[in-house]
Amino acid sequence: MSTGRQLDGEKLRAESRTRMLWGLTSVLWVWFAWLMLVPYTPSDEARKATCDAPLVKAFDREPDRWRNPGACAAYRTWPELLGVLALATTSTTAAMAAHVHRSFVVRLGARGEAR
Repeated sequence: MSTGRQLDGEKLRAESRTRMLWGLTSVLWVWFAWLMLVPYTPSDEARKATCDAPLVKAFDREPDRWRNPGACAAYRTWPELLGVLALATTSTTAAMAAHVHRSFVVRLGARGEAR
């Protein structure tokens, strides 16, 4: 009987761990999308201009005629973008591993109850 209770507890822990990781993964991917798609303003007080988002700028067909195209590039924090991307990718991998583990525990428990 204690084996069945242990499996139920393990199922519950695995399910809650999976949900937590998927929630974290979703937040990180939304944050990364925000950084890639939303225009930003440099932190410099002297500049009041708004810079285009990196992904939008990559597909812009009209060149900048009224401002220096490299002016905003110096203010974009690429390490932050790459860091968020690395965290999102790592958490996605961990969430997938937790999901596979949870599925394995559920099937193992169902198989043990059938005997």
